[in-house]
Amino acid sequence: MPADLVGLIDVEFQEIAASDLLDEGLRALADLASREAYEGCSFLSSHRTSDGSAEAVAIDLYVELGQAERSHDIREHEQVAIVATTKRTMPTVYPLREDFPQRLPHMNLNFRGRRRSLCLFDAAADDIAHLYNPAMLVERARWWMRKSAYGELHGIDQPLDP
Repeated sequence: MPADLVGLIDVEFQEIAASDLLDEGLRALADLASREAYEGCSFLSSHRTSDGSAEAVAIDLYVELGQAERSHDIREHEQVAIVATTKRTMPTVYPLREDFPQRLPHMNLNFRGRRRSLCLFDAAADDIAHLYNPAMLVERARWWMRKSAYGELHGIDQPLDP
């Protein structure tokens, strides 16, 4: 069953084979997620918009959660879509669960009715693009989910964002 990517961007996605992805980073991400030896995530599907302006890889993230009570409804397995467009330096990570909490700290604003993406870094994309690789992005998303589950993502000493 393909991942539901409706509402992420203005153009609809169509499922494609991972080998047909044009974005090298997404192709490498699909390869990483397809490896049985890597426990951080598993591959679900890959997609491209009909106009070719964006591609996406849907994965199932494994979030290591302990037994402590959680502040937010983050689950051990969270499906996300990593979307790359020709207009952005870094891919964007969108939670795909329909009832994923949308009012968590460090989620990017979006138009009403559209899914919000995860705010994974506190630096401009151009400043960290040289660090980007698929494993780093997956591990950062797993860290974001774990910290958000326990309400620890926004540090006590961190000022509120404007």
